[in-house]
Amino acid sequence: MTAASLRPLASADLDRVRHWRNHPRIRAAMYHQHEIQPDEHQRWFESANADAGRHLYVFLLEDEPSGFVHFRALADGVAEWGFYLAPDVAKGSGRLLGECALQEAFQQLGYHTLQAEVRADNEASLRFHRRLGFVWEKRIEIESLDVDCFRLKADQWRERVSHEC
Repeated sequence: MTAASLRPLASADLDRVRHWRNHPRIRAAMYHQHEIQPDEHQRWFESANADAGRHLYVFLLEDEPSGFVHFRALADGVAEWGFYLAPDVAKGSGRLLGECALQEAFQQLGYHTLQAEVRADNEASLRFHRRLGFVWEKRIEIESLDVDCFRLKADQWRERVSHEC
């Protein structure tokens, strides 16, 4: 079984994470698709670190950095999340990232609801969220893009986890 975990994002991770974020496949799934420059990435990191409602992580597979996960508190107990895997990560790693991230959100951070916004043209992410148990809520438009909104409640997640294995 592959060992998977999350650890807080550190300054030493910024170049690697920016490289992943700038990969064409990952950029294509983002609202903002320009290449992120080092100074822009540094400002983002400093701003996010100064915000107590934001949590940034590196996803590890066998102790190797393999992805990025973030949570942003929206209201009491409610947060949104985002993530991406390293471009060269093994197939099936997304499931492990999802499991680690949901455990972090609901058990360690104590959120009762996790929300996600997914570009409507991102079929892989739409399937991924459904497989994790997220429920589709509505479609909205953000910056001229169709975006599907999903929600997962902690009690729904706990029920799914208790029936697995």
